[in-house]
Amino acid sequence: MFLSSHLCPLSYSSLSLFLDSLSSPLSCLALPWLEITYETTDGKKFTVQGKEGDNLLDIVINNDVDLDGFGACEGTLACSTCHLIFKKEDFDRIEEPSTDEELDMLDLAYGLTDT
Repeated sequence: MFLSSHLCPLSYSSLSLFLDSLSSPLSCLALPWLEITYETTDGKKFTVQGKEGDNLLDIVINNDVDLDGFGACEGTLACSTCHLIFKKEDFDRIEEPSTDEELDMLDLAYGLTDT
């Protein structure tokens, strides 16, 4: 379930936190909300909002986005259904190299690219 207004989008899980902050109604406006676009292998795009620091699986769940197979392992990193493809310039900024375990898992990914 996703609740939103043009001022302050809220996921159901953060509703109680929001209710606690009603004494300061503008406090939610300072939260760093981001727009995230998910694209399926067939080109269908879903644009949703998430809070900085949220993981991509939680953003899909909080926004009730229907992505086939996404999060099959429930975020335990035991599958490759939610791997990311970066623009080359963004990929080059990643400082931490991939682990052997990650590379082995990505070998199973559909639509794998170099980035």
